[in-house]
Amino acid sequence: NGAWQITTLAFAHSGLVLIAVLCAVALSARHPRAAVTVLLATLTLDLALANRSQIITVPQSVFDKPPAMLARIEAAEREQPTPGGMYRVHRTPVWSPQGWGKRSSTDRHREFTEWERYTLQPKYAIPYGMEYVLTEGVAELYDYVYFFAPFDGVYRDPNAARMFLGQDIDKKLVAFPRRGYDLWNTRYFLLPYLPGNDEHRGFASFLPNTDRLAPLIDQHLPDRDAQINDWAFEQDWQLLRNHDVYPRAWVVHDAVRRPPIQGLRRKDREELMYELLYQNDPLWTSTDRPIYDPRRQAWIETDDPDDIVPFISRMSVQPSEAPRIVHYDPQRVELEVDLQSPGFVILADIFYPGWTLTIDGRPAPVLRANRMMRGAGVPSGKHRLVYRYQPQSFRWGQVASTLGLVLLSLVLIFARRFQPKPAESP
Repeated sequence: NGAWQITTLAFAHSGLVLIAVLCAVALSARHPRAAVTVLLATLTLDLALANRSQIITVPQSVFDKPPAMLARIEAAEREQPTPGGMYRVHRTPVWSPQGWGKRSSTDRHREFTEWERYTLQPKYAIPYGMEYVLTEGVAELYDYVYFFAPFDGVYRDPNAARMFLGQDIDKKLVAFPRRGYDLWNTRYFLLPYLPGNDEHRGFASFLPNTDRLAPLIDQHLPDRDAQINDWAFEQDWQLLRNHDVYPRAWVVHDAVRRPPIQGLRRKDREELMYELLYQNDPLWTSTDRPIYDPRRQAWIETDDPDDIVPFISRMSVQPSEAPRIVHYDPQRVELEVDLQSPGFVILADIFYPGWTLTIDGRPAPVLRANRMMRGAGVPSGKHRLVYRYQPQSFRWGQVASTLGLVLLSLVLIFARRFQPKPAESP
């Protein structure tokens, strides 16, 4: 019915435009200005009416308050603070309530905006200081995305699908490398409520060792099943708290040296990434793969053993050695640490050219740890680590801009000084 109505309106619209154009043609011989006025008015109305549905707006009131989900997460943090006080959120990038495909709406764009804002779609929550482990786009670093890419799960339990999703799946479950999210300080998972077996709804990997913060529907309500169905089709989200989260920074006293990886070939990094990510969880299990613990050792990529040997003590990590982040912004991070023996301070922030490090005010190398994290070799005792983002390209840009201004100033000065005098009249 809707398609027929729109088609009918389109023909009526076109007919009215045609009549107006014919009127303008008839006027053009005797009243050309009036004809031009009619044509311009017709063109303006035609474009406005034809494109009105392409201009999507919602009331400003939708954006006037912080997303309510922020308050839920902040309340959860007050109840059980994340170790170290800093955390990230993972929100499944692409999904929407399945009920929207079963009912029409005259205001879907507003519903969609409100729902995305409530469920912390990154563009709405980043202005409030929310940090995300991953945002979907075109500029992610290949090695960083490797920590989170889904794959067909490898598991021994034939009942895994029913265990996690409550239903049988003919093919293997879609799995995510759960340890990758844990390593990068992911405390909260915002996921679809209705399960599936694809990269958008295959959330089984995120369920172990979490507790659901919302929705909480009383099991004793007489209409509980109806409430669950309404929630699943109209809201279709759930918020989980992760108990396997790693802190933003931690200490290890052992390290494995790896040669630096060049290029983008997958097979060159598979062994290292499997050692980092494999933890024998229910969806990714193998009888012949060893399990390594990133809380006890780091993987450092360097050609020079002297970069790491002085800091390998192989002692047990003590609770008092936990680093304390005293300042954190996108271009500067300061940490304080008190080590009982030499070790490595691992910061779960991306290793990238341009970052510099000082330890107690003295320059120190930034080590490439755990493939994409920033590491520092630190002697025993109390120390202050300061990371700064100071890429050489910024400095060259400053030099080039300064030289350009100087040259422009010289050109203007000489142009005024040697400006030719006007010829005298005879």
